[in-house]
Amino acid sequence: MCSLPDTPVLAIQVKTNLIYHHLWSNFTEYKIQKEITSAESKSPTIGSSKGTQNEESNLLIVLRGQPPNSLDPKEEVQNNSHNVSEGPEDMPVPYEWILPAKTEDKWSVKQWDEIFEKIDRLSVINETNGEHKRVERVLMAMVTNDSTIVYYFINKGIKKPRKN
Repeated sequence: MCSLPDTPVLAIQVKTNLIYHHLWSNFTEYKIQKEITSAESKSPTIGSSKGTQNEESNLLIVLRGQPPNSLDPKEEVQNNSHNVSEGPEDMPVPYEWILPAKTEDKWSVKQWDEIFEKIDRLSVINETNGEHKRVERVLMAMVTNDSTIVYYFINKGIKKPRKN
C-alpha cells in the first residue's frame, strides 16, 4: 500500500474536493511552520508517520475558503428567519478554516492549541474592516489512504452539544 502524498499535495486534494464536490469558493492557502519541542522530536509528528524531523514534516498548510451555505445551524436559522425581500446574497456566508491531514497523524491538545493560535494570528491579518473575531473552530479534512476525505469540526475549548 502506498503512502499518501506530502502536505502540499494533501492541501490540493482537499481544496479540489471542496471546490468541485461541495461548491466552495474564494480559497487562500497559508503555510504554518510547526514548532518542535524536545519531547516531540522523539515521537511521530504531524505530517510524518516515521518521526523524522525535517522542514517538510514541520510544515502545515491551512486553507481558508467560503462554503456555498453557512455550516453553522444557528446562522442557517437566522438566515431563514429574515424577510423574503432580503436575498441570500444580503447575508454573507462566513469563511471557514480548513486543515488537511492524514488519518494516521497523531494530534495532541498542545498541537491543536498551537494551530488555533497561529490561525488566529492569520485571521487578524485577513480582517480588512478592523473587526477581529477569534477563530473558534477549524474544519479538519482527514484524508485516508484510498483518498476518501472526511471532515470534522474541531472546536477551541469545550462546546455544549447542539440540540436537534
